Amino acid sequence: MSCRANFNQTAIQTIKKNIDKIPNDAQIGALKLRESEVNLTLGRTIILKAPNIKDNGSLSKGIILIKFTESFTPFIKIFNVPKLQSKYILILEPSWSGYALESILAWSSFENPIYIEAAESKDYDFVKEMACNLVPIRCGSGDWVDYRVFNELMTPKIYNCVYVANYTPIKRIHSYLEAIYKFSKKHPNSKFALVCSKWGSLRKNVHGLIKTYNITQNIDVFENLSHIDLNKVLSQSKANILLSLREGSNRSLFESMFTNIPAIILDQNIGVNKENFVSESGIVISEQNLTEAFEEVKTNWASFKAREWALKNIAPEVTLDKIIRVIEKNEHIHVEKSQLRYKVNSPEANYMYKKGQISEEHNNEFYSYLNEPYRHIISQNPPYKGK
Repeated sequence: MSCRANFNQTAIQTIKKNIDKIPNDAQIGALKLRESEVNLTLGRTIILKAPNIKDNGSLSKGIILIKFTESFTPFIKIFNVPKLQSKYILILEPSWSGYALESILAWSSFENPIYIEAAESKDYDFVKEMACNLVPIRCGSGDWVDYRVFNELMTPKIYNCVYVANYTPIKRIHSYLEAIYKFSKKHPNSKFALVCSKWGSLRKNVHGLIKTYNITQNIDVFENLSHIDLNKVLSQSKANILLSLREGSNRSLFESMFTNIPAIILDQNIGVNKENFVSESGIVISEQNLTEAFEEVKTNWASFKAREWALKNIAPEVTLDKIIRVIEKNEHIHVEKSQLRYKVNSPEANYMYKKGQISEEHNNEFYSYLNEPYRHIISQNPPYKGK
């Protein structure tokens, strides 16, 4: 749908008028999945609260979160969602900006509310415009960082800035290298870092550009770092930057905030919640001012209070509390906080604490809502996350 990349009112109103023509759960459920697809979807689903019967005999629903947009349609195929909703409240965590997708809008066919994380304000407004059962919440995958892994290390600052990326065109690494080239003319001894996964086709191009710009001495390139090693590089940097123009709720920017360094985002970016870039946590800039941003963090990085701000505003506990407040207001219920389980993204959904994880009994109850064709998969290989 063109509206995914072009949020114009004509496209929005067209979708709104025709939303009932999106394939519904019955049509989607008729399609078959491979066993690997089922297990992948279940691995991206996490129970944040088990259902329980309150003292007065009423049901307190459980809460389930489903990660990654590509898991949304398979979930509808493998579960009897209407029956599941009788016991659980469902939350979707899309992996990319642009919510005019069948895999998201198909959830509008269900009767009960479906809560959906929307870090990008345009996505939030789009879902609101649909005026259906989808309820947007201003948060995203970057709001579930494990701050015990990404924490401040008292190490010397080696790098003026770091970019955590991959070798795909969307990351626009060339802009980072050009800015380093310009900055190094004034500061020839400056040092930068580039951390890449090996995913993408531009590895040779990137390393070729580094030689062309003659900045080999100004940049260290790291590949496929563990979270522990990434935390070390972040801690050795004065800032972290993202140069893509369109993203999901990028995690690395917010991981860096928890290491107590500011994050830099382009004002043109769509996908990242720029409301999280305040005087304590980061900088929103135009691309032509990249070198000016490098100058600012070179001298003023210590004046930011990124970790302190992040712990108060985007820690997993804060994020789940924000979601629960929306659910309570929308459904006129009270959720007992002591029954909640916190999750972190690493990058799949995992429980933050081993103690008090969802029991095998509650997991089995959840799997009882699987549609018949997929129940044998669970009996053979149950993806139980409890300890």
